[in-house]
Amino acid sequence: FFSPRVMAFFNDVNVVLTEMVSNQSIIYWAVEKDLSDVNSLYGESENKVTRNPVQVFCRILLDSVEPITGQFGTEQKRKIEAYVQKDRLTELGLVTRQGDYIQFDGQMFEIVECSVPQFVFGMPETKIGITIKANSTREDIFDPYKDEANKEIIHDSENPY
Repeated sequence: FFSPRVMAFFNDVNVVLTEMVSNQSIIYWAVEKDLSDVNSLYGESENKVTRNPVQVFCRILLDSVEPITGQFGTEQKRKIEAYVQKDRLTELGLVTRQGDYIQFDGQMFEIVECSVPQFVFGMPETKIGITIKANSTREDIFDPYKDEANKEIIHDSENPY
């Protein structure tokens, strides 16, 4: 009833619809854990090393802005959900992972979950997409456009503190 040939056709139609009709995309920043300077105590890295960014066409659901008030003030949080074609990720050489970053509409998001949503026609061999869920990040957490090497340090010797 549902042959591999029909599955390939179904997948190709989904790719065309995602890329040409919806015309939404994210910029994917894959973090290289082995090259980043990881803190041995906390397991976090202050300076993350990433691969070159890749534009990935997908369907996007962006939540509204949620203000969160904490001890040190108020910040704006957003959540994003992106549905990406699995075959397109394979062509680009990407494997989605928690901790990687995506950029949409000039805002950076950290991936918190990657999952395969459902099977087509209830058949396990028909996994065609991946759902990426991410939360917005502050600029001081991850800013790929920050130029650390050429940053000028301004010293004020009269007022050191």
